[in-house]
Amino acid sequence: MAQILAAYPGKVVLVDFWATWCPPCRRAMTEIDAIKPELVSKGATFVYVTGETSPMADWREAIKEIEGDHYRITDAQWESLLTELNIPGIPVYLLVGKDGATVFSNLTEGGYPGNNVIKPLIEKAL
Repeated sequence: MAQILAAYPGKVVLVDFWATWCPPCRRAMTEIDAIKPELVSKGATFVYVTGETSPMADWREAIKEIEGDHYRITDAQWESLLTELNIPGIPVYLLVGKDGATVFSNLTEGGYPGNNVIKPLIEKAL
């Protein structure tokens, strides 16, 4: 995770762990689209991380419609990340502030917490 976040020093980053085959992941992306443009214009960065269970062709097609930075990591990297962050399933979200500290995480709980939770957290971190 540190390698991915190293690309965003001094940025507020919402990391979305997802998969192409995950309906709750895709629904959450549709929901967050309502607030994403405003938050991006204020300086927030959206990062999407998936593994090889998302077939390459499906992933390439899906990300055309998902504004943000995308990472498709190997199965070994994905498993390591799940273990490191104690992630039981997806979707899950990690919000990192400008100082690199975690502002919000539902990595052990999962599910999209909703725009009413995420938007104020991102705005405060900005």
